[in-house]
Amino acid sequence: MVKPPFPRTTNGFIDEKAVFQLFIGTLGLPLHYFNQISFEEFGWLLEDHYEKERNQYEILAHVVSVGYARTQTKKKINLFSEDSNNQERVQKITKEEKQKKLEGLNSLFNK
Repeated sequence: MVKPPFPRTTNGFIDEKAVFQLFIGTLGLPLHYFNQISFEEFGWLLEDHYEKERNQYEILAHVVSVGYARTQTKKKINLFSEDSNNQERVQKITKEEKQKKLEGLNSLFNK
């Protein structure tokens, strides 16, 4: 794995302002950790952050490519299957049953 480089200035020194922005903004670490963490530990945190970000973009790219392929083949994507399990979860309530439940809730919450 290639370690992410620390931000550098034009003369080759580490850019403290950019490191601070990475520390506080990108990684979201508390300010009091800034003096307690070594550069090696900071590099590990930064590497972990970039790896998570890269994985997220790879998943997003896969989803987009699958979605694009599905649109090109004009196949319908069924997110929910039309089986009896879905029908069992959906219940029809009559107006009388709804009124009974509403009266029960009103009696609980009204003073």
